Amino acid sequence: MVSWAYITAETRCRHYMIDQLKNGKFIIIGEPKVHRSLHDMILYHRKVKISNWDHLLTLSCGQTS
Repeated sequence: MVSWAYITAETRCRHYMIDQLKNGKFIIIGEPKVHRSLHDMILYHRKVKISNWDHLLTLSCGQTS
């Protein structure tokens, strides 16, 4: 499974691909860290910047469909 993550900043929107691995864990494509859940991924990146962006995640939004 591959899904898209949309992250908005003051001046732009960032798009990241999130993959669910065969073991059920999640990873942002291009990042080294694997996360047990999407919730864990959000919590982690509220404290640790995504490698190609100089910002932290602050909010998550659910998918409606």
